[in-house]
Amino acid sequence: QILENVADRYMQNKLTAPSAKELYFKAVLLFLANDDGIGADQALKRYLNNDPTFFQTRQQKFVQAIITSVK
Repeated sequence: QILENVADRYMQNKLTAPSAKELYFKAVLLFLANDDGIGADQALKRYLNNDPTFFQTRQQKFVQAIITSVK
């Protein structure tokens, strides 16, 4: 939740917005580390709405593949 809040604040500033992708990536990994595949999938969708540049990045493709394999 802390990573989500920081990433959301990063998205409000154009200079720090690119750093939000890394925080969203780490947040999804934390969901997966806690065996919450459904929460990770929902969080990923929410993050893609917040940051459209996160779509089709290496990090997004990686976590999407992990979520798919967990299901």
